[in-house]
Amino acid sequence: MSPKTPEALFVVGMHRSATSAVSGALQFCGYSHGHALMPAAEDNPSGFWEQSHIVNLNERMLSAIGASWADVPAYRHAGWPERGDEIDWLRGTFAKEAAGVFANAFKETDGPVAVKDPRLCLTLPIWTEAAEAAGYAPRTVLVYRDPWAVAASLERRNKTPFDTGVRLWLNYLSRAARRLAPGTPIIAADEFLADPVTQLAALGVKPASDEDAAKLKDFVRPSEAKTPEPSGPRAHLPVLAAQFEKALEGAREVPGDQDFADLVDRIQRMLTHANELSGRVYYLSKPQRSKPMRRSGRRDVVYHCHLFKNAGTSVDDVLKRNFGDRWINTEFPTHDAHSLSDCLRSYIIANNYYDAVSSHTGNWWLGYEETKVAIRLVVFLRHPLLRIKSAYQFERTQEADTKGAQIARETDLAGYVAERLDNPGDFALQNFQARRLGFMSAKVLSNVRQASNDAVARLAFLGLVERFNDSMERLEAYIRPAFPDFSTFETHKNATDAAARPIDERLDEMRAELGVALFDRLTAENALDLDIYQKVAARFD
Repeated sequence: MSPKTPEALFVVGMHRSATSAVSGALQFCGYSHGHALMPAAEDNPSGFWEQSHIVNLNERMLSAIGASWADVPAYRHAGWPERGDEIDWLRGTFAKEAAGVFANAFKETDGPVAVKDPRLCLTLPIWTEAAEAAGYAPRTVLVYRDPWAVAASLERRNKTPFDTGVRLWLNYLSRAARRLAPGTPIIAADEFLADPVTQLAALGVKPASDEDAAKLKDFVRPSEAKTPEPSGPRAHLPVLAAQFEKALEGAREVPGDQDFADLVDRIQRMLTHANELSGRVYYLSKPQRSKPMRRSGRRDVVYHCHLFKNAGTSVDDVLKRNFGDRWINTEFPTHDAHSLSDCLRSYIIANNYYDAVSSHTGNWWLGYEETKVAIRLVVFLRHPLLRIKSAYQFERTQEADTKGAQIARETDLAGYVAERLDNPGDFALQNFQARRLGFMSAKVLSNVRQASNDAVARLAFLGLVERFNDSMERLEAYIRPAFPDFSTFETHKNATDAAARPIDERLDEMRAELGVALFDRLTAENALDLDIYQKVAARFD
């Protein structure tokens, strides 16, 4: 390390492992903790010694990948079955933002700095790279406490079941071990609490003076080592946890042998398998650089699920006029059997600059339990057969090279309908709206009727293209509690039908174009869509 390059010392360890004591002790050794520290709390009266903006971004990063401090799912790439790498996704999405947060956290700070947050076990590479970008030389220390003490402390503080606490301990430390270089120093929590000066000296870190040494010892009180007895005998420790405990117990540095690396890989594979078997899988799409905005409290977001040829351009025009550059349209991978709503959710959380988002391809799953984001979901439906004719007319003039556009340019409406119905994997003309609604209720679409009807019952707003003006009035009332100045104006973009004509008249015209047999087949293939349309239309009567 160059003498001119200040050190950023990352204190890494599981929750309830004395990381706060280690981080706080560094203040007596010449380390700065920067600005805006987290305030002390009843369960940590000496302070957490964490930078609030780093913690906040850690929480947002974890939320953006469907995780929290107490739960980390398995990951897959959206659109194909391979497992995903959450660190790669976080790096591609948050690297620039993290670099800015780190630089601001230690702005106008001289000398070495200390960074601590137990979530670093899950996000460490993002922050070491951010430290380097800010001109620091990163170094890491792992604080180790045995799983019994950690799980007992979590049980006391958070009412976390003991076995859940052990699993969290195993997940945190094995993930950290995967990212830490062999030889990274380890501080044993109990030994540190008993003799902090000696333990820090092993890192080459010493108090600035005898007075600071005395203050350090007074700061690290032995009483902090006390934890209640575990709720179960040691024989109940899972095999992998026991093996991992044995590998780290008494170690002074992260092992570099192949046996340890194999153990870490085996633990992570088993945890991933367990998540997959219990349905705890989160889909990650291609990362996009985040566009952040500092916010506090619960955030309201309007999401327009832009169903093809359902007046979506008109709705988007309303959103653009209301939200300006805080509205965006973006697209995501799609899958016919699995909802990839996680991709949309990740985008909304990562890009907290936006108040409104539109997408043809994104689905919002109604089962998310969000505490920081309130989604106001906007969906417009249309008579399904008239939607198909409108889609044909639009695709016929489209310059796009999609399959639908190619067919539309080469044939008439009857040929377009027949060819697309004959393709069993083409759902654009077969209960298209029901399938999109179904993905809002079910992540795996095994029963389209049940899932779509459930979504219709749960959605707070459903508009109809054929009742566009009435729908706009309802949309205004729906959005204004969150955005009081919201207005729907007078708008109707991209209209391809003479909407004033009666529906029956337009259907008779379509029957004549298709022929009775093909029209009846198309009607049967969209029976569920027609049923949903009638249910929603009845709400306007």
